[in-house]
Amino acid sequence: MTEGEGDSLKSELFSKTAFLYVSTFASAIFGYIALYFATRFIGSVNYGIVAFAISFVGIFTFVTDLGFGSAHTKKVSEGKDLQSCLSVFLLVRMFLIVIFVALVLGAMFVWEIVLGQGYEYPETHMIILIVLLYYIQISITSVFTSTFLAQRDVLRSQTITLFDVGSRAITTLVVVAFGFGLVGLACTYVAEGAISLAVALLLARKRLPRIRLAAIREPIFREYLGFAAPLALASVISPIAMYLDKVLIQYSTNAVETGIYYGSQSLLSFYLALGAIVSWMIYPAISEISIQRNGKEKILKITSSTLRYFLLLTMPIMLFLIIFSKEILSIFLSAAFEPGAIAFSILAIGYTMGLLMSPFGSQMLGMGMSKLYAKYALIAIAINIILDILLIPSNISVITLLGLGKDGAAISYLIRQIVLLSFFLISARKVIGFRAPAGIPNISAAAMAAVTLTYFLTGFMDISRFYDLVALFMLNIGFFVCFAIAFRAIKKSEIRELLRLLRIKSLLQKPGI
Repeated sequence: MTEGEGDSLKSELFSKTAFLYVSTFASAIFGYIALYFATRFIGSVNYGIVAFAISFVGIFTFVTDLGFGSAHTKKVSEGKDLQSCLSVFLLVRMFLIVIFVALVLGAMFVWEIVLGQGYEYPETHMIILIVLLYYIQISITSVFTSTFLAQRDVLRSQTITLFDVGSRAITTLVVVAFGFGLVGLACTYVAEGAISLAVALLLARKRLPRIRLAAIREPIFREYLGFAAPLALASVISPIAMYLDKVLIQYSTNAVETGIYYGSQSLLSFYLALGAIVSWMIYPAISEISIQRNGKEKILKITSSTLRYFLLLTMPIMLFLIIFSKEILSIFLSAAFEPGAIAFSILAIGYTMGLLMSPFGSQMLGMGMSKLYAKYALIAIAINIILDILLIPSNISVITLLGLGKDGAAISYLIRQIVLLSFFLISARKVIGFRAPAGIPNISAAAMAAVTLTYFLTGFMDISRFYDLVALFMLNIGFFVCFAIAFRAIKKSEIRELLRLLRIKSLLQKPGI
């Protein structure tokens, strides 16, 4: 890769990432509309029941991936035959979905019939079945979304995402308007899944007639299997850790507590999505660069610059979320969610850790280090699961535990993120010679100064409406930019460079399927 090609790649990555930020912000608005009306008008109990159903079924989603999603991104970004890659991934995913459905139905049979147990609310059985259909839909949709992202085709991938969350926002409004209640709320997810799947199929329609069953017997399948195998175990227990906390909260408390915790996570989901966005962008790029001469130097540059911009982005947001956690939950959800303020603050720190580690995860997978990645992930996830069991319930059978509920779940997640980030930093230092980017103390000082000044202003403001909070947040960001320039955490030339990269031209590169 020549210097000119490197600049072109940098321009493409930053332009497309900027577009992804904008589209994610739009998705967050749609998601918030759905969340607001669901929690305000359908009720925290019904919301908690749906949250439990999503978590119960979600535990079994491990079987729908087994590392093949990462393998697909790797092979497509390396320039393997797209038709063969899509055929293998789609056929494997359909086979795994059948196993997934069997596992969920089998678990329900064992719980309800064999063990003779029930649920806090009898409607939960039907809600689980409705949510199961939603997971089937999004598992198929993700095949095409992953393909678009592997090609860095952000326009098509984000079109699916916008239709996805936009449709749920609209259907939630319909449910509230006509008073469809619990079942209606669950069905909004099915409508969301159906619409996003239809859009994905429409965008990929030129490739679908040429899906080949014979691809499963070709060498490309063995390449997929070889890359996915080390990640399989991590893929198995990762969804368990992701959803076990809500199941344990429901088991040890009630649907209201589950809804409060899930609401906190939902508010922060757009924040976590930012990390996923950059991961999906730089993972294929690093995979492409890794096979070139002097690839490590270029990967180090991409990883370091990405982390630096992440720090600039996340520090002011994280501190704002922590300081104004009660106001955020009360205004954007309802006063019933204020007890989740501590968990919300802890999760904000944990999600920041997730953002900061995403460049390193992409670096490891892009360089083919799937075994080491899986090892680190397994250790961190195992710690998460063990801590969930120890911290969330007050007792299991005759064993007395800490009973911290939703706060324990947040603490468990934070510790997991700290452990995983530590592993990634150590690995990056050994493999690519990573060093912490300059200016971290300056960025931290600017963020703390900004949030302190913002908090001081609340003594002269009435923070009771969403626009008050939005205005306060914008002030906080404005203060941070000023302090960051004053403390030399960012240069004016960097701001101009970022603005220059916010253009449409790079979005049209790398056409998708």
